[in-house]
Amino acid sequence: MFALFAGLLTLFAYGQAARPNIVVIVADDMGWGDSGTYGHELIQTPNMDRMAAQGVKLTQCYSAAGVCSPSRSAILTGRTPYRNGVYRHLSGNGPAYLRESEITYPELLKEVGYETCHVGKWHLLSKQQFANPEYPQPGDHGYDYWLYTHNNASPSHENPDNFYRNGEALGEIEGYSAQIVAGEAAHWLKNLRDPQKPFALSVWFHEPHSPIATDLRFQELYEGHENAKYMGNITQLDHALGMVLDALEEVGES
Repeated sequence: MFALFAGLLTLFAYGQAARPNIVVIVADDMGWGDSGTYGHELIQTPNMDRMAAQGVKLTQCYSAAGVCSPSRSAILTGRTPYRNGVYRHLSGNGPAYLRESEITYPELLKEVGYETCHVGKWHLLSKQQFANPEYPQPGDHGYDYWLYTHNNASPSHENPDNFYRNGEALGEIEGYSAQIVAGEAAHWLKNLRDPQKPFALSVWFHEPHSPIATDLRFQELYEGHENAKYMGNITQLDHALGMVLDALEEVGES
């Protein structure tokens, strides 16, 4: 986290000469050992393996918190949850949200010419404030474009009905959450962003948070195993990750 914000200081120091694209990808409730990349003997995660092989693989890393909202607030602000004000799980109906006064990395990046996009889970305000323009939405925290849910995909990862795009409800979407999120990221990368600008893209998947739903093409890879649905859900997530990586390669930004 601090490395990311140190990198932002470098951008301000060197201006136009150093403006790499930034993609931040988050899974939800995934155990650190639940991938082939980190040693699981059965779960197939070829795209996580691909990222590890092409980049840097961390073997010891810590989150700012053990639950959704505060850990995500720390990702965006670089501040510990007790400093940024989101120090608990924001799923009730009370007036709780990431303050608009908090400085986020997308806001800083926009100041040096970046285009910004968030797709996937948000969970930085309570249900009462979600999609309510009177309270800070992703656009108020530095995102030009966003497709988001309050918390988990509902009623499950299959055919979710709780996605909003730029504040507008979309109703039920056919498919599985990870592929919906990755497809939106790919669409933005290929068709919507300004290719003349550097970009910052957040891809916050719902998988494998419960209640899960797994496409049979992934679940059947583990047929007969008592955890086939969960293991397939990780591979479903990995497949969606591959969609994002492929889109980055297609637009020449891998």
